[in-house]
Amino acid sequence: MIILEAGQVFFLPNCRHAKPAPKDKLVLLTCVKPTPLGLFINSRISPFVRKQPHLMQCHVLLEASQHDFLEHDSYVGCTATNLYLYSVDELVNYRGFISHPAREQIIAAIKFSTDIEPFYKTAMLSELEVIS
Repeated sequence: MIILEAGQVFFLPNCRHAKPAPKDKLVLLTCVKPTPLGLFINSRISPFVRKQPHLMQCHVLLEASQHDFLEHDSYVGCTATNLYLYSVDELVNYRGFISHPAREQIIAAIKFSTDIEPFYKTAMLSELEVIS
């Protein structure tokens, strides 16, 4: 069993949070306590988000060349619409850690985000900022 840590990426087959129907998703674990919290990793940015400058600033590029678990460049959406609570039982298919530069960009995007509740924002930042 893997010890959960902020910055890890997991593969969730048929993720219950994916809409409109469950589908396979990569999830970035952003904090473990008080309960595991993660952000979706998406293969593209939606047209709606592309038209919203403040939302675009909350999306961080994960380059496939820097992350062995990615087949192509992807994006972490640091917004409330991409943020979900997970059970420990869902986080079993470990894929790897995000790079240090990506982590720094994700921290900045979370700080910039205006729609993530302060409680969750504080929990995520307290764990992401202490990764060595």
